Formats: sequence, structure tokens, C-alpha cells
Amino acid sequence: MKAKHSKTLRRALDERRMVRVVRALADGEHMQGFVLGLSDELILLYAFSDFHPDGCYVLRTQDVVQVRSGKCERVNERILELEGLLDWVRISTMPPLEDLRALLGHLCEARLPCIVEREPLLGEDEDKGRFLIGFVTRVGKRRCRVHHFNALGEWDDEPTRIKIENITCVQLEALYTETWLRHIARCPSLEGADHPTSTPA
Repeated sequence: MKAKHSKTLRRALDERRMVRVVRALADGEHMQGFVLGLSDELILLYAFSDFHPDGCYVLRTQDVVQVRSGKCERVNERILELEGLLDWVRISTMPPLEDLRALLGHLCEARLPCIVEREPLLGEDEDKGRFLIGFVTRVGKRRCRVHHFNALGEWDDEPTRIKIENITCVQLEALYTETWLRHIARCPSLEGADHPTSTPA
């Protein structure tokens, strides 16, 4: 990530300002949100999609190609404030952000639900993508395992392995995940685990 992008993100974190982040992804989409944490390798962003709270995203700094925090973001901030949505901009517990392995280890130990993604990068085929929603059950030196459930709410028989170096995004405290978990069976790998929610009081 370029130094100017790091500077913009750091200022947004310090001043609680919205940013627009573009990454080197095949789909070319951008994200808007508030920076909650920042390290040399990772960004913790509370994202909004069309003014709807979308949860926390941990992104790799190496994928960032553009960062903006200007007039458009100030307008969006004002609308979110008037709608009473800024209370969503938080995370229950700050996760370690030194690298992905540390983050995944924290999620595994704390039994926190998440979404682990391998998004296709520029020049890659769309079929390179992977979307794993559920719980991290094991973290090794190079790979982790995620017990995933499908679009029918059915848990896989066994956790799926994915290379840590290929993970581009991890979603935390996402309403999508938490809604699913309220309506499906407990994860077989984590018998007795709680399914925390992040809805503001």
C-alpha cells in the first residue's frame, strides 16, 4: 500500500472519518466505511452498503490501490448521523491485526463466527473465489480450517482448509452471519459454543 493511502487511513482512524477503499479485485468494487484499526498488514473497517450497516471487514493492505476521504464521504457521514446509524460503528472486542494468522487464531480461540473470503484479484478468473461462512476451527502455519454452512443452512461434514496467504478478507460481526446462526443448528465442530451478536442496545 502506498504511503499516501496509509496516511489517509490513519487520519480517518484518528478523526473518525469515512473512507472509500478500492482494492485490486477482479470485480472492481469499492467499499465505504470507518477505519477501526490499522496495521502494516491489515485494515479493520466498519462498512456500510447503501447506508445499511454491513459489519466489520478485515482487509489486506497489500490489495489497496486507492483510498479517498473527501466531500462525498462527508455527505455520507452526515446522512448516517441524521439516520442515527453511527452507533453501529464499533466492534465488541478489538482483534489482533498484526497479521491474518494472528487474527484467525483469535477467532478460533474465542469461537467467534466469521466469513473468510478468497476474492479473485485483477486478472484472475471469477471461479478462483471462495466464500466460507461459519467458524474457524484450526489455524496452522500456512492453512486454517473453517467449518462452513451452505445456502440451505446445512453444515459441511468437515471443515474446509484454505491457505492463509490466499485469504483477502475476513468479515466479523456481520448481520448476515448472525441472522443465519439464529436459525440453523449449532456448528458440529463447536458443540456448546455461543453465537454472539453485535446489535446495538
